[in-house]
Amino acid sequence: MNFTSQNRVLIQGIADPLAAVHALNMKTYGTHIVAGVSPGHGGSSVHGIPIFDLVEMALSAVGEIDATIIFTLADKLTGGSLKTQEFAQKHGNHLLHFRSGVHPKFIRSFLLS
Repeated sequence: MNFTSQNRVLIQGIADPLAAVHALNMKTYGTHIVAGVSPGHGGSSVHGIPIFDLVEMALSAVGEIDATIIFTLADKLTGGSLKTQEFAQKHGNHLLHFRSGVHPKFIRSFLLS
């Protein structure tokens, strides 16, 4: 997976401190983050990235995305995150799931590989 500055990325769980730190790092390295999703945080922003309550709301506002990155505390996807995985697979989008404890250098090297 070789991301460029042209790839449009959505980050789920962006209001969580772990995701916010990674979002800033990714943005600094040139990742084109178009929106974030965190239920209950819609209408706010993190590092200039607009946050929406639902993925559908984000897509309606920003249009197509190339990939979504989900930050969770759990090892497995459940609930809305699991539905997003199914949506991404159905539409041929990339989906990355990172849980707490993943070092930022790993994420950067993964996205550039």
